[in-house]
Amino acid sequence: TGSNPFTTPNGFEFPNAVPTQTDLDAFITVANISSDGSSLVLEKALGNAGHAGGNRFPDGNGDPGFKTLSNFVARAGACVPDAEISSGKIDLGTAYEQLHKITTALGGRVPTSDETRTVEAAGKDQDAIDEALDPIIDGLLNENAFYERVAEIYNDLLLTDRDAFDRGALDVNFELDAFAKADYYEGFSTANNRRNDLRQNANYGFARAPIELVKYVVRMDKPFTEIVTADYMMVNPYSAVILGVDAGDRSFPFSATRNIENHSRNDFRPVDSIRQANGDRLPLAGVIGTHAFLARYPSSASNVNRKRSRFLFEYFLGINVEDLAARDGLDLENVKGVVPTYEDPQCAVCHEVLDPIAGLFTKRDNNGQYDDDKRYQYTRSIKGVPRMVPAGYSMDPAEALPSANEFSPLVYLGKKIASDVRFANATVRTVFAGLTGIPAETPSSVAYVNELRARFQAANYNFKFLVKDIVLSEYFLAANLAPTEVSAAYPEVGSGRLLTPEELDRKIRSITGGVYRWRGPNTNSGLTGRHYLLYGGIDSDEVIKRTTSPTALINGLQKRIANQVACDRVADDLYNDGILFPDVDERTVPSSGETAIRKNIVFLHRHILGEDLAAGSAEINATYRLWLDVRALNKSFIPGQCRSNGETMDTNRTVLPWMAVVSYLLSDYKFLYQ
Repeated sequence: TGSNPFTTPNGFEFPNAVPTQTDLDAFITVANISSDGSSLVLEKALGNAGHAGGNRFPDGNGDPGFKTLSNFVARAGACVPDAEISSGKIDLGTAYEQLHKITTALGGRVPTSDETRTVEAAGKDQDAIDEALDPIIDGLLNENAFYERVAEIYNDLLLTDRDAFDRGALDVNFELDAFAKADYYEGFSTANNRRNDLRQNANYGFARAPIELVKYVVRMDKPFTEIVTADYMMVNPYSAVILGVDAGDRSFPFSATRNIENHSRNDFRPVDSIRQANGDRLPLAGVIGTHAFLARYPSSASNVNRKRSRFLFEYFLGINVEDLAARDGLDLENVKGVVPTYEDPQCAVCHEVLDPIAGLFTKRDNNGQYDDDKRYQYTRSIKGVPRMVPAGYSMDPAEALPSANEFSPLVYLGKKIASDVRFANATVRTVFAGLTGIPAETPSSVAYVNELRARFQAANYNFKFLVKDIVLSEYFLAANLAPTEVSAAYPEVGSGRLLTPEELDRKIRSITGGVYRWRGPNTNSGLTGRHYLLYGGIDSDEVIKRTTSPTALINGLQKRIANQVACDRVADDLYNDGILFPDVDERTVPSSGETAIRKNIVFLHRHILGEDLAAGSAEINATYRLWLDVRALNKSFIPGQCRSNGETMDTNRTVLPWMAVVSYLLSDYKFLYQ
């Protein structure tokens, strides 16, 4: 754009701006992104690919400046590390260890016996292991636990669950007066909480609609672009009544004269024709057209949908608009124009990106209700100066809102997002970081992420294909390095993130055979109860970022969970042939049963930690020594809360040693991290 690389299209220069290593790293990150086989950077420089700044090189690819830029793009692309890691440098662990990691991450469970036999039959050949894992992963991608994990990843992004568990949101945050039955629940008695239950369940239906749409698109193997283009909305029986829609059978929507218990609020179904009381059909545009998304990011008379535009850029296109220009060089003492966001170049540099899309939201009011009589804010002016730029996907006149979409601008917006390479890129980054905990922007992972994006697009945006691609990669499976390798050379290879409270809850239930759920000191506590936020969860409102490094409080909770699960489950399983002790019971002692004890310790390392260890390995020896040391304490009294079958005395002194072993394993890094 000129001799100063920090010059806006309007000619404003940031005189104090100096290119930094951060700028170079950012450029390297995008250097390999392609647009229909060509460099996206170069295409935009020529005015293509929706570049709001137009063609910067009128002489095209013959321009000397363009040749310089092309050369720099090529050199920057060469700086990106190879996506493929040389064979033999990364240890992925045994076939079982890979299987255990994948089933835990995708299914929230330990492997089945059949799955274990299948992968172990592949031996040590990685190609054979991958082939054995392939159908197992396909099965996992159709289990409910996987869809719940998808929901968690996408709510971490969209934060629309803020209103899911607050029945007041139905009356405050969601604008629903346009529907004749907006408050149908008010006609019911407060006895037995009937009115409140109806209202809460309807509220849940509206609040969860965006996340349920994501789950539905994934479950039905639809192109993932449909989360922004879907011409249908997900409703439950209770929200269906308010919207006046029928999802296809006699039991749906819910009839409030029937028994609430027979109608689950989690029964979500798609409906594709929703009309308001005045007869206006509601234009549907995937997530961005839902009441929950629009209410989560409300507008105002002064903001005029810019907040919605900002988060749309961040969530679906992977762009933080606020980072488009440095702010330390702004001259706020000399703001230009009657409408600075339109006239002052130091404001316009961001607003020329933000405001066209903001204009596409103005058929929706501040809380999201559709009104086809609203007029776009850019048609207004202040002292003859337009308040906003024309509505569209960019400043490019070719991407202005078509007249055919005058009453359905979000439909146009959704289709433009779906065809934008940045949507695919943002999706890959979200899922990659969600499954591995590795930031997708790091130099060592950027090339791999770009390759993932290309394969994701080639697979017609199949979300499950993307997930399988990630979990079969070294980035996810890496367990160790070859002895000759230096760990500093692989800073982002191998996932190692703190499990979320939801994942840890599922993991505890799985290793205890699905019969136990840690609740803490009372029935309202636990990892999905009062301890949820304490363990690093989010409420999608005031707490919107998960804790990724354990705090002192989390560390204390980890110890309590390990001790309490051991207390609650060990005696019960020992006396009743439970899942944790397939090879021993309370009568198995070292003098006659050392082999059985060691075998069960091997099982526990495998079952709880996913470790494939030999009975004589150093790790198994250490755990067996712990067992013996606790038994040598000669403690035979079983604490009251830890008893089973009424037994108060551990006459063989085996219960407490096994409690110590289970607590020890549940405190291990491999159990608490993925």
